[in-house]
Amino acid sequence: MKFVPAPPRVRDYECSNDKMTSVVGYTPQRTVPMAIAYMISWIRSNGYMAFDNPRFYNIRWMELLKEQGKAPVTPARPSLEPASNPCARS
Repeated sequence: MKFVPAPPRVRDYECSNDKMTSVVGYTPQRTVPMAIAYMISWIRSNGYMAFDNPRFYNIRWMELLKEQGKAPVTPARPSLEPASNPCARS
C-alpha cells in the first residue's frame, strides 16, 4: 500500500441568499461587512469574551448541561420562527 496525501481543501464561502429567499421568504437586511462591523463595535464596547469557555463548544456545553440535569431530553427541532438577530434593523 502506498501513502498518497490528501489534496488541499478548497473552501469557497461565497454564497447566494436566493434559495433562502425563495424557500423561506427571508431576505437578510444587513450585509456580511455590516455584521462584521457590528461585531467589532460590540466587542470594543463590551470587551473580549473568553472563547475557550465550554459554552462555545457544543459537545462540552451539552456535557455540562447533562451533568447538571439541564440537557434537553430530545434533540431540539429548528424553529420556523425568525431568531432574535442583534444585527437586525429596528
